[in-house]
Amino acid sequence: MIDFEELRALAAEAKAADEGPQTLVYLFNPEPQTPPTSTLHRIGGALSAERAWPTWKGVPKTHLLTVDLAQTPSLRIGPLADVRAFSLFVSDPEANRAYEPHTEETTVWLLRSDEIRNEDALQVPQATPASSSSFDLVPVEVPARVFEDDALDFIDEDDVLVRLWGALASVPGYIGGGPTWIQHPEHKGTFLGQFSDELIDMNLGDAGVMYIFADTAFWQCS
Repeated sequence: MIDFEELRALAAEAKAADEGPQTLVYLFNPEPQTPPTSTLHRIGGALSAERAWPTWKGVPKTHLLTVDLAQTPSLRIGPLADVRAFSLFVSDPEANRAYEPHTEETTVWLLRSDEIRNEDALQVPQATPASSSSFDLVPVEVPARVFEDDALDFIDEDDVLVRLWGALASVPGYIGGGPTWIQHPEHKGTFLGQFSDELIDMNLGDAGVMYIFADTAFWQCS
């Protein structure tokens, strides 16, 4: 279980030591306190949107995740200003090769409010479990520099910014901020979030992480 207060304390320590700009990230809490009916957040299950369900080689993809950006107002700026929610699909959670940017095995939807139905009226393709689980998002403010690709290269490993980076890289996932790359940076774009198999049960290689951008999603592993 994530110790949110411990991570907040580490973030506060990092903020006190860094005079640069701060940014909000939203940590996934897989043990939600919010009733699922009050949000679009879901892992798996049905998705009611005015779009054709994405496919891979003629087979419906699996709906992995939908995040309700009404719960993250600080992210609804720039290219996400009119986006109510984003959804992620993959060809097969257990057998996929979605480890390169712009892979066709993943699909990211940026959904406007007028594309989302109030009820789960669509049938769920066989590839996606009919039931879904929910989550909460826990906001934490962190120094923006923790996500700069080369900012940590010449800092002592005991520095608070390095420890904060490690803590963020170790949580099941988060929305906003920037990626904590396992390998080298592979993509620049509008970053939405990332998660490990601690959040969603799927094959991400050896201790892998799925990185979600507005125009693609792919994973890296150790």
